[in-house]
Amino acid sequence: MVGSRIAAFATVSALSGVALAQSNPGFESGIGGNANDWTEIAFGGPGAFAARSNVAHSGTWGMQLAADGADGIGTRAFCEQGGIGIAENQDITFSIFARVNNPLGPGVVASVYVFFFDAGNGVVGVASTGIGGLLTSDWSPFAVSATAPANAVSALVGFDLSGGAFDASDGTAFFDDAEVRIVPAPATLGVLGLLVGRRRRR
Repeated sequence: MVGSRIAAFATVSALSGVALAQSNPGFESGIGGNANDWTEIAFGGPGAFAARSNVAHSGTWGMQLAADGADGIGTRAFCEQGGIGIAENQDITFSIFARVNNPLGPGVVASVYVFFFDAGNGVVGVASTGIGGLLTSDWSPFAVSATAPANAVSALVGFDLSGGAFDASDGTAFFDDAEVRIVPAPATLGVLGLLVGRRRRR
């Protein structure tokens, strides 16, 4: 991981920061299997896909990922959203609810992740948390947290399922209610504190 601090959370009740007005966090907006403002991609065997689903934590729609490994063909299904403005040294947390109907197959892993980009759209940091072994038939929240490295100006958040290049390396998981929270950089907090102090002295 480059310039990142990583943490996984069993719950999101204690997460700090300011929740962003993220676009389409519950996948409710879209046409058919495509959710507006998200990118869904899948490859591997014929059963691999990423699409909206009526299995939802709240509302009507969620996102379903299916990994389907085949002999000599690895598999990955993922869904992500970019263009999130951020500054270096800011803390960002991406959280989402997830569940499965059945345990994931051999070699299948799941994760939530954050990529950081500089002004030239080059990757300057990555943070991810594996959640595959924690998924159950109940909806549970999962999160990844990181500190934006030097020169970071934007972030991309996402979640995925990946499997091996062999038969039976498959699995399906459901996701819903994404949230991005950002904690201002310490320097920003210091300026805010000074402003508050000045206002109080008046």
